[in-house]
Amino acid sequence: MTTTEAAPRVPSRSWFDPVLGATLSTGEEALVAVRRFLTTRRRSVTLAADIETPGLDRAFTINCVTAAWRWPDSGNVQAILLDPARKSADYEAGEALFDHADGLIFHNAAFDIPPLFHSGLFGTDEIARVIDTLLLARIGIPDVMIPKKLEALAVRFLGLTDSKGGMERAFKAAGYKTQTAGYEGMDIGSPIYRFGAMADTIATLALEPILRDGARAWLTDHPFVNTYSAAQTAAEADALIETQETVHHVMLRRSALGLAVDRAYLDRYAEEVDIERNLAVAELAVHGLEGGTGKGAKLVEYLAERGELPEPWPRTPTRKLRATKADLEFLATVNPLAAAQRKLAVIEKVMGYLEKVDRQASVTGRCHPQVGVLGASATGRMSYSSPELQQFPAEARPVLCDDGQGLTSIDWSQIEPVTMALMAKDHAFLAPFEAGADLYEPIMRAAGIDRPTAKIVLLATMYGQGTPKLAATIGHTEESAAQIKRQMFLAMKRCERWMAKVQEVAWASGRTITVGGRILPVDEGGVFKAVNYTVQGSAYDVLAHTIVTMEREGLGAHLQLAMHDEVVVDTAVAEEVQRIMVTPPPFLTAWAEREPVLRTDRADMGHAWAKV
Repeated sequence: MTTTEAAPRVPSRSWFDPVLGATLSTGEEALVAVRRFLTTRRRSVTLAADIETPGLDRAFTINCVTAAWRWPDSGNVQAILLDPARKSADYEAGEALFDHADGLIFHNAAFDIPPLFHSGLFGTDEIARVIDTLLLARIGIPDVMIPKKLEALAVRFLGLTDSKGGMERAFKAAGYKTQTAGYEGMDIGSPIYRFGAMADTIATLALEPILRDGARAWLTDHPFVNTYSAAQTAAEADALIETQETVHHVMLRRSALGLAVDRAYLDRYAEEVDIERNLAVAELAVHGLEGGTGKGAKLVEYLAERGELPEPWPRTPTRKLRATKADLEFLATVNPLAAAQRKLAVIEKVMGYLEKVDRQASVTGRCHPQVGVLGASATGRMSYSSPELQQFPAEARPVLCDDGQGLTSIDWSQIEPVTMALMAKDHAFLAPFEAGADLYEPIMRAAGIDRPTAKIVLLATMYGQGTPKLAATIGHTEESAAQIKRQMFLAMKRCERWMAKVQEVAWASGRTITVGGRILPVDEGGVFKAVNYTVQGSAYDVLAHTIVTMEREGLGAHLQLAMHDEVVVDTAVAEEVQRIMVTPPPFLTAWAEREPVLRTDRADMGHAWAKV
């Protein structure tokens, strides 16, 4: 609803901008345009929309809502700016506008939807009509090196160099050195701010059909003519796009509703670790050292000067002593100062995560993470940000809790290597696993190694890791590591041939395909990663199928979290969700040319999120 905060002065104006090719309206003229929009046939006109806020830390404070659409009678573009947080008439106009429209186009809807939902301008019905140009760009331009911010796409596809950046241009024109400073310092009282906000929405409207056509073209431009699940027609490509849009709607709805937060957990954790933290600080202080995040390099240098660093210690390409997370974790097992430093770094990181959640919960009482569907790396897995939930260690997780219904974690057993073996039709390798045995048992027998080593060798090979790095990881010579790989492949011969084929096709075409039919780019220098892209991307396809099936069966609202190979759901529906997860997707059955066996593990966590 609206607040009592004084609204910046916004003139009632309507003018045509020849560069943008649109009529822009503010103040009372914007309300006139909305009233005219409401005379069109309900749910017949798609519009683009956006919100502006005073920065990421105040994401639920809406400075303005902008919208743009094409008039059905003329095709002319209309853009408006509303101030729904401070003007009741604008709030009512925005509410009616979103209810009346057909599709609702946003760029990076994960940012906009929670504040709109919290304000009351959006409901679950509106979320189901969201179209996200960022998602379309990720499908049609999956190369992670190509920028997908709105301004970059507007320049690339629309040639909008004269108004490049919209809000970015507005901030520069006003003298702000960074976008962060601009968002914090400007509001709709500035003409250039208003213009930039509306320009962004006009660009979003124009980009949607271009990016959707681009996604169709990318999904059908490939060498996989007779390959399972590969799209050959625009209709088949649309079906693949619809899958990702459905996943997006489910995750947007969860982010809008939010996750329950135990705000008292922050204080409890701080009290629990207070003595440990003080002891670690004191131990380091005796040596003139400070502990915590980013202090590891100084500690390594200090230990080297004292001759207490294990030799030979690895160095960076510039010959500096290396201090990676893995290095410091190892050092903490053999040196008390390193253990103290590690303890402080972990506490500091956990406190940082908890404080992020607490700041967000101070506004709505809940956590509203932004879920990037297809947003993680070249494989297109999901990512969480604001906060980065997939990075939360065990100590940070209990800050998220239930609403009294109980939480259950369900994850697939070894989904990535299982998916690879199914795509390779390596039924002999999978037979023991499908009968209930450990997946790594055949590798352990063939190579004469223990389970941890077998797992490392298989996953490292899948992820394209070279023999030298593998040897260092498992503590063997390069010759020994190479021999172990050869022996491993004796247990999975079809997988070995399949990996070689994936790399061969990637080298020849610059593409690989996931089990669900998504096409991923592979550059010449990264052919060794092709198997990784295929396998990780395919594991995500299985997760996406589960989310879509949950939604179709009326269970989507019970999904709390989804990441990698795990879902967290309300305990009451856990059995139904587990049934969905062990039922192979049709595309996986087609690849395997038989009915595969998928295994899951279930853990009822009680009333708080936990690492299981």
